[in-house]
Amino acid sequence: MGDVEDRIADLYAVDLQDFVRARNDLARSLKDGGDASVAKKVSSLKKPVLKVWVVNGLARRRAEEVRALVEQDAPQTGEELRAASAARKKLLNSLLAEAQKILEGAGKSASPAALQRVGRALEGAAQSDSANLLSGTLEAEREPVAQFVATGGVWTERDEVSDSERRELVKRAEHAEQEAEEMTGRAVEAEDEARRLADLAARARTRAREAREKAQRAARGRQGPLGRLFSITDASGGSG
Repeated sequence: MGDVEDRIADLYAVDLQDFVRARNDLARSLKDGGDASVAKKVSSLKKPVLKVWVVNGLARRRAEEVRALVEQDAPQTGEELRAASAARKKLLNSLLAEAQKILEGAGKSASPAALQRVGRALEGAAQSDSANLLSGTLEAEREPVAQFVATGGVWTERDEVSDSERRELVKRAEHAEQEAEEMTGRAVEAEDEARRLADLAARARTRAREAREKAQRAARGRQGPLGRLFSITDASGGSG
């Protein structure tokens, strides 16, 4: 099972535009190998949105820093809180500098707003989905309990968001994820339909070739001995 888990984890390391194809290829390979239940599980894996894909990349490229973010001790005093806040801000800034490289390397916008979205996804995963964060296999964003916001490219601490703001953010995230899933489903259906049509076209070409060969054999058979005799007589008459 370890090999399968490694292959599933590797899906989240491929370029984002290749995720659906790689997932479908893996599911097909597992099904052909007789592991239908795991193949079904793989087929249901959702394509990560861009910010989550970047966070998975950070887990691979900056594993120690991501682990330090996850394992940071909860402060007990005001002094510890200030020290923890400063350390967390330093970690986030370092990780977001790497996130900028990942985004730019993928040809995506690395604007402060884009980095803020990555930072929120990273914080949410560190607080609520650390196992998948550490393995680099996040599927979806988790809302952070507390947050940091971008100020001039630097991340600073801010108060917890209000309930109404949180509900609106969650609503938007769920809507975006639903749209992304629908588009992924349509893409998979289109890929399957294209494969089915290609198979039908290949079969039609085979039937057309067989029909043509059959017609040619029938035409030769209709000549028979008498037809060939006339052909010889005509040829003799023409030579005389």
